[in-house]
Amino acid sequence: MKHRTFILLFISLSVFDSKADSLQMKIKTASSIKLDLVSVYYTFFDVRKQLRFGVEYQPATYRKITPVYHLDAGLFDRYKFNKYFDFFNTSGGMYHIETNVRTIGFHFISGIKYNVKPALNKKYTLFLSIQNDLNCFKKDIQTQNSKTYASTKDSENQIRMGLGPEMGLYCHLKNKFSLELKTAFFLKLFTLKSKQDSPDIKPYKAVWYDTYHTFWIIPRINICYDLH
Repeated sequence: MKHRTFILLFISLSVFDSKADSLQMKIKTASSIKLDLVSVYYTFFDVRKQLRFGVEYQPATYRKITPVYHLDAGLFDRYKFNKYFDFFNTSGGMYHIETNVRTIGFHFISGIKYNVKPALNKKYTLFLSIQNDLNCFKKDIQTQNSKTYASTKDSENQIRMGLGPEMGLYCHLKNKFSLELKTAFFLKLFTLKSKQDSPDIKPYKAVWYDTYHTFWIIPRINICYDLH
């Protein structure tokens, strides 16, 4: 029911301004490629070991409504830890099991964007969107016993989809370059896992998510370049 409300709200906003559009000459919006600076920041400055890249494409259009496609993919987390056993065993001695965890995957965010009238002047534009987040992750787990040298390998796969609204501000900088600030709010539609008893893999691109991963927030700061 919540997802239908988002869609109806978006359609209402589009219809509301349709008469004004019909009286104005429609100007073509150039297609653009966008680099997500949030992905770049987390790759180089977050405590987690990451190697990911976020890029977005917006095709050219003559209308206020345009599709948008965003992909953030790569290594989202990598860490290891040791668990120790038999601290006071004088015969066999203490040993540990080393666990290495690696999570790779992607967030594919797509939807429709509605450009509202300029906020202050032609340099700034407010916009609203309905977006859907399809995130897929593979979690690889390797262990090694320091006493027996036995090792194990295991993996978990997960697909999650969410839907929700997005709001943002577009600012033209110079020539073909622009800056785009936006935040999307997603509600989970479904989650599919290869192992039902395993914990959910969190939506790594999100800056905030609830305990059960049913709601998450994804901000994006895009440097945009008009292609033509």
